[in-house]
Amino acid sequence: MLFILGFVYEPTSSFCQTSRYASLSTGDTLSLSAAIQYALVHNRTVLYSLKQNYLAESAQLKSAEANYNPTLNASGSLFRYFNRTKLQAAGLAGDYFTTSYMQEMLPNISLQQTFLTPLGSKLTASAGFQTAITGLSTFNYLTTPQISLSYQQPLSASGIESGHADIISAKRSYLNSEMVFRLGKDQFVLSVIEGYFQLWQSMRQVDQSERDLNSTKRVLEIAEIKLKSGSISGFEVLNLRVQNRLSEDNLVQARNNLETQIISFYQLIGDTADMWHPDTALRLANDFPFDSMTISPDSAVAVALRQRIEIKQAEIAIDQSLLNRELTASSLSPTLQLQVNYNFSSQYEPSFINSVTMLPNYGWGLQASIAIPLWDGGRTSANIEVADRNIEVQKENLALLKQDIKIDVENRYRTLMLDLRRLG
Repeated sequence: MLFILGFVYEPTSSFCQTSRYASLSTGDTLSLSAAIQYALVHNRTVLYSLKQNYLAESAQLKSAEANYNPTLNASGSLFRYFNRTKLQAAGLAGDYFTTSYMQEMLPNISLQQTFLTPLGSKLTASAGFQTAITGLSTFNYLTTPQISLSYQQPLSASGIESGHADIISAKRSYLNSEMVFRLGKDQFVLSVIEGYFQLWQSMRQVDQSERDLNSTKRVLEIAEIKLKSGSISGFEVLNLRVQNRLSEDNLVQARNNLETQIISFYQLIGDTADMWHPDTALRLANDFPFDSMTISPDSAVAVALRQRIEIKQAEIAIDQSLLNRELTASSLSPTLQLQVNYNFSSQYEPSFINSVTMLPNYGWGLQASIAIPLWDGGRTSANIEVADRNIEVQKENLALLKQDIKIDVENRYRTLMLDLRRLG
């Protein structure tokens, strides 16, 4: 069993969470946890694009789900007719014509809802209401309400499996984008931790370089006094002067590296206001919160194989390929289509209320059909073979990915053991 010390952080759960660090060069001590929280909110080079892709996939899912939400449509049409006919009869002198005018308005409103039903089928229910209004100065009304049902049922195993492929694919794509965002977020947090400690190390390097320079200066001052008294040679003093100059160069190099690290750190966490005016007085915490856990190599591998996002993404990709394979095969599967409608109709009435309340006419219709594709020249079977081979490649890649993850976890475990030994 291995006892491990590890840094604990709590990532933000909201995209718009604010931080008290409006500017990081305020003179306050910046803790690692605060730097992570600030970066998760303000970074625009890594998390911004990941978040936008995640939100785009969320919108795509809503678009797919909208196909199974109620839809309400309203329309209206206006028709006006004019007819002019010349009268031709014996005994009529001159040209005589008859004219007629006609007008018809057709307002219509309809409601439709599609339901996902078992065995890959879909049921669509719709209701419509239309009133024909005829006349110019006086109107007559003819109202025709109608209710209809349409049921579509695949009759093959592949058709049943892929009957709801559109909404299933949209949900899987959204789940995959969520995993990509989580993975990118975790990797970004690791980048912030690495950048924080690189900056911390650069600050310590500057402090060490300043101490080295002070030490070489003090030794050189003593050597200069000894040189005047003749107790040491000029060559030794020359060597100390060179060491002092090297200490000065090392300090300049350390300060330059610190300035570069500060700019990079500001850019990483998204504090663009301070990026071009780095404050070298920025203080980092020396004490870091740690947590402990006990873990064995076997349990670490088991957890990784169960929780690693890369494995889940590969499994989702295989499931989607299997669904696409069934969708391809369903192009040659028979389909049952049932349609039922029931309608009412009034007579032409002088008032709209009468046309709605008096519906003496009614009728219904039932239609059943089965579509059976017979032969497409072998295109579907070839596409199925391509899909099967791609699925086999994906499965093999998943097995290799699991092996790589197992090796990576074991290597990291051995590295942690070595680090603990060195730490002891």
